[in-house]
Amino acid sequence: IGKTYYYTLISFDADGHESAPAGPYMVGPVKDLVAPSAPTNITIISGAASATAGLTINWVDPLASDLNYINIYRSTEVDEIGKNIAQVSPNSETYIDNQAVAGEQYYYLLTSEDKAGNESQYRLGIEAETGNKTPLTPLF
Repeated sequence: IGKTYYYTLISFDADGHESAPAGPYMVGPVKDLVAPSAPTNITIISGAASATAGLTINWVDPLASDLNYINIYRSTEVDEIGKNIAQVSPNSETYIDNQAVAGEQYYYLLTSEDKAGNESQYRLGIEAETGNKTPLTPLF
């Protein structure tokens, strides 16, 4: 990723005679177009059930050498992605949402983003993780 390559082409006929070289041909720089996997094992713990105020969100980072951060989205509507409330560095695997208001219902969505800006597909990641058709994980 990010490198440029040069290729020279030579062909051989059935008798083993070599053609004149064609090229060199430049390819690149090679772009990263592959998104990382989504975070897994997402859990949300309310402040009443933990030692902190607010809501604590835990997850496991995907195995991606170019992971840049985890996006955390929050919505109050079930079918809306909502607002990106945080971008958390790799290996943190915890975020405390101190802006959550007691008595409100929130829906959280976590995605992974690599250094090239590729963001994980959230419908497949969350649905595979929770079995829900909706990409948002509710907290009641």
